[in-house]
Amino acid sequence: MLVGKTSEIRMKRQAAVELIAGDWYVTAKYNGKECHFQMVPMEELEMFRKYLLDAKYDEATETLCHMLDTKRNAFCEKDDFAKEIIVTDVIDDTKN
Repeated sequence: MLVGKTSEIRMKRQAAVELIAGDWYVTAKYNGKECHFQMVPMEELEMFRKYLLDAKYDEATETLCHMLDTKRNAFCEKDDFAKEIIVTDVIDDTKN
């Protein structure tokens, strides 16, 4: 039973890594409309909300663009899905 559980955990963590990296998305019906879901850092989403509430629209726009435009590299140390997931931003110099 432990082997099956370990395999399930590995698959879930691998899916999380791929969602964080933006390799794919989940499609689901949301409020009656077909939508795509991916992972974004909650801290960035909360900062975006704070900027909107504080009427700091330039900062809100910058934060939103960063969330939407940033490609992320996500991986587990030594490809061991039992270890911590590490995420880094991939810098795209062609956008500036």
